Amino acid sequence: GTYPLTLGPGAGITYAKDGWALGGGIIAGNPQTGGITGIVDNNNGSTAVVQLSYSGARGGFQAAWTNTAYPMPSNLGGYFFQEGSNASFNPFNWSTPMNVNTASVGGYYFIIPQKFSISGGMNYGFYTAAADGYLVKNGDTAVSNTWLITLQYEKLFRDNIAIGTSFGQIGMIKSNTSGGAIDNTATPPWILMGFLNWQVAKYLSLSPYLYWSTSDTKVGSSGNPSAQTGTFGAALMATLAFY
Repeated sequence: GTYPLTLGPGAGITYAKDGWALGGGIIAGNPQTGGITGIVDNNNGSTAVVQLSYSGARGGFQAAWTNTAYPMPSNLGGYFFQEGSNASFNPFNWSTPMNVNTASVGGYYFIIPQKFSISGGMNYGFYTAAADGYLVKNGDTAVSNTWLITLQYEKLFRDNIAIGTSFGQIGMIKSNTSGGAIDNTATPPWILMGFLNWQVAKYLSLSPYLYWSTSDTKVGSSGNPSAQTGTFGAALMATLAFY
């Protein structure tokens, strides 16, 4: 799916007690044109978020809702965080402003306390066009979804090494009332991933991973699906913590 990545001024509040936490906030940023960015500004992209979570020694969950206004996606393409098909990045076109609501839920549970866990999550995105454009009318809607399940063993040989595998469906557009892109629901885009987390030192961790993913997108609600393609890749992520 596509998740908001809004940089700018904002405000938020969180209340936490006995493992439960409830929070919310708003962030404004990435103006359509140059100049000063403020929270109350029609040229801004803005994100509002509300989330509820519980964290315990054996398990926990998190549920969240976001609303993001994209006044001009062609200029604000940099403030999306995307994992998924090209259609899920923007189901309309680059000159159409839109609003996106996301609803997410996820959780974890230790099958073997502090050693072996299962976790997972699901996200739905609800897109609404805010103006007429090429192949799109004001009020057109699209829906995306993604889900992932992960198995992880926390202590492999040593306490600072964890290994795991994930499988799920990457973000895809399931429906689109405009003439924009839609993914082929008959062959959803899958992802399979294997990873290792190594806490090298107190301030440094390394995470190599391998993945295989597929993609299948067509243009227009009645367009012919393209051939499904697969992608194999590998990456190494290094994390520095300054605390």
